Amino acid sequence: MAVEDDPAIADLIDLYLRRDDHRVYLAADGERGLELIAAHRPDVIVLDVGLPGIDGLEVCRRIRATDPTVAIIFLTARDDEVDRILGLEMGADDYLTKPFSPRELVARVKAHLRRAGAMSAASATVGSGTGIGALGGTGITLAVTTIDPVQFGWAPEEGGGNVYVVEGLGTRGVPEGRYAG
Repeated sequence: MAVEDDPAIADLIDLYLRRDDHRVYLAADGERGLELIAAHRPDVIVLDVGLPGIDGLEVCRRIRATDPTVAIIFLTARDDEVDRILGLEMGADDYLTKPFSPRELVARVKAHLRRAGAMSAASATVGSGTGIGALGGTGITLAVTTIDPVQFGWAPEEGGGNVYVVEGLGTRGVPEGRYAG
């Protein structure tokens, strides 16, 4: 997903991301960008700051209010340190300034997708009490403890009930941590 008001830059983003087999939705302003984001729920959003109407910072704020996990990459001409810090503090995961390398943008998109894939892979299926599970269809041995999320003040995710504390999966590319199941 790219929200960019300059047609030449939007076309360049579209070309390079599609060339790398990504599905791309384009919006030329913040309002349309929010509509497409709600409709398609993209994994990565390339977002210009200086958009007509609703600017990129406000778009980012609204996205973060409903989806704290989607990767947001600001792509903007604003290159002052204060602008970069503000963008990251507003919720962006990455910040790239114009002029930019389209190949670098694609590499950053891929890096964010890798991290998102590792996190979603962490929702492994676990056999009850066995310590054996599946990750991406491959059998693995897990060190898993089931805990009561309410005991720790965690609200289980929608459709979930248990929280699993996963240890020792660093070599599989899945971070240790807690995941709702």
